Amino acid sequence: MGGISKMGDRYLRHLLVVGATAVIRYTRRKATIVSTWAFARP
Repeated sequence: MGGISKMGDRYLRHLLVVGATAVIRYTRRKATIVSTWAFARP
């Protein structure tokens, strides 16, 4: 996939942000295995 920098593919960065936002919104509504992963501290 390569690097996603500011000089990289803007559309691909946009898709990653939209996908991450959707996961966070979904996990806040439902307590699932994904929510425990998404909000876990490293």
